[in-house]
Amino acid sequence: MIEIIAKKGTELSEKELQQITNIAQKANPAFPDNYITHFHIERYNPIFYMHKLEGKTVAVQAFFNRKLKTSFHQKPLEIIFVSVVFKDTEADHYIKNFAKKGNILFLKRTLGQFWFLRKFLFIFQTYNPKAIERISPAFYEVYPKIDMPVSEKVYDFVRSFIDNHLKSDEIELSDYLIRKNKFDVPVPITEVWKSAYQSKSEKLNAFFMQHEIISKKNTSYFLEGRAVFFVGYYNFWKKLKQKFLPKL
Repeated sequence: MIEIIAKKGTELSEKELQQITNIAQKANPAFPDNYITHFHIERYNPIFYMHKLEGKTVAVQAFFNRKLKTSFHQKPLEIIFVSVVFKDTEADHYIKNFAKKGNILFLKRTLGQFWFLRKFLFIFQTYNPKAIERISPAFYEVYPKIDMPVSEKVYDFVRSFIDNHLKSDEIELSDYLIRKNKFDVPVPITEVWKSAYQSKSEKLNAFFMQHEIISKKNTSYFLEGRAVFFVGYYNFWKKLKQKFLPKL
């Protein structure tokens, strides 16, 4: 039975912090031992949602939220940033759709039981075309587009959020919202490319290749360290109108 425990980063026990670090490094061996502490807890101290099996963390998400003025809506919007999403693949049988469950639980706790009627921005970084393919349909607007740079207003908002709230001014950001910083050594993903990464949209897969987020060498695939800053503007009523009253 999976139990979800939520704690601020500074409230994690040494054992919990080590378990989270182990899962992160298993997913990406390039992460240093102080990855969680230095890049997340010390900078903006998110809330970690630990998915535990018999007391051991087998999957984790970290959330950070602020209400800010944006170019998406005339009134300030709640900004939900998901900074960490990792799972121990050996526990796959027990944690199907864990990220979706954690997201909804956080939204309920933050925005209330009727969160789905509220307007908010949902932001996360990803190396994964399939993740963007799956989540995009839920939002009224999504960025970046695969065929054009984002507007100056959208770029300036994301850049400001990274610098002022995530305290990550070392991140190089392209006009497609690509984090341009690379790993020293690419991480092989060939064995899980089709099952975990490959989108049904060849254009989306090509976008990740074109921007050097994923590279292909012969028949092998690698994560290069770059990532997309996905931004989704959730507006239930506009999405409903968009769905049933398409533009002529």
